Amino acid sequence: MGRMLVTILVAIGLVNGAYGQQTRLSIATGGTGGVWYPMGGAMDVLEGLGKDYPEGLWVSSRYWFLYPPTSVNQGFVQRFHKRWNRYPHYSSETSYSAYWAIKQACERAGSAETDKVIKALEDMTMISPGGRRWFRKEDHQAVYEVPWGRTKADPKYSFRILGDLRTVPAEMYYRHPPFTS
Repeated sequence: MGRMLVTILVAIGLVNGAYGQQTRLSIATGGTGGVWYPMGGAMDVLEGLGKDYPEGLWVSSRYWFLYPPTSVNQGFVQRFHKRWNRYPHYSSETSYSAYWAIKQACERAGSAETDKVIKALEDMTMISPGGRRWFRKEDHQAVYEVPWGRTKADPKYSFRILGDLRTVPAEMYYRHPPFTS
């Protein structure tokens, strides 16, 4: 099954849920025209379009290399950039954090046995480059803050970055089991 493209009509225009190549092509071929607004602040789109990405758009990013401003994140970004000569994408950070979560759960369980590791992950909290992650016991979902920001130019980078960052604590916006209508 291919990627799903979701477009929602809102009072100010269209909000486009496309990401990756779809967003790059949409902006590169027609811009936003003030009619639709990309929601994703993914590094592949920001780096791919560089200075052609519009300024002033509110976008979210599952992970933003400049947030949170902690030593854990800054160290991860420095090591990643030194090795790969680019900034980490959300998939880089979430993969890195997943390995550390498993390591932490194995140490907590005193075992690498699946059932013991699952039990150790339940309600576990960890600090990752992306911030605090909490593994819910009810559904094993790892929840964390997702930053939103407004795209802007910064002379230190060859692509738009997110400024005016906003976050909401994960417990405030993730639905909690049991899910009811």
